[in-house]
Amino acid sequence: MFPIRRAWWRIGCTPGTPWDRGCPALGVLGSDRGLWIMVTTHAGPRDGQVQPNWGIGKPGVEGLCKGSTIRIPRGFDDVLDEYVTNFYYWEHQETDDNVIEVLDSSGDRRLLRLTGTTADVGHYDGSKPDNNILVEAWFDRVPMSDELLDAIIDEEIAKKPGATAKQTGQIMKVVMARVEGRAEGAIAAAKVKAALS
Repeated sequence: MFPIRRAWWRIGCTPGTPWDRGCPALGVLGSDRGLWIMVTTHAGPRDGQVQPNWGIGKPGVEGLCKGSTIRIPRGFDDVLDEYVTNFYYWEHQETDDNVIEVLDSSGDRRLLRLTGTTADVGHYDGSKPDNNILVEAWFDRVPMSDELLDAIIDEEIAKKPGATAKQTGQIMKVVMARVEGRAEGAIAAAKVKAALS
């Protein structure tokens, strides 16, 4: 048992962002749509300084609605040719049989139950059964990164060649629909105006 230090979720990802910056290979799809979940823990009483953490990514997910279940059978996605899960205990490894259940919601918070399996560290030869992982906690939604907001603005401006400051309102309407409340309108408007000037 490890006490949860931080649990968060995000829809959307900056294309090409590596694991260590909080996003798996979702950007490979060329889209800002996808789910990323991260759990970090405090060190356990018998494990010294080990602080397990678990990240799960799922391309194509557009929301986390109460009662929904998302299944990720394997930690390595053959289509993306990339790991979409990352569990760390003594070393990094993938998790299989991943299930994300949305038990409840309150505003931008979600009560999630995550389950999965992973090989016992040091026993990758199959001599020990896989370990079962279970996390049930409230997850906070993190705001959109500046990089992703910039990428969305750039994409929308590129769809309107020759756009000027007069089209700021039209571009903002599409940008704000895509960010779905994850970025402040005043910040997005300032970025759009700067990009068009």
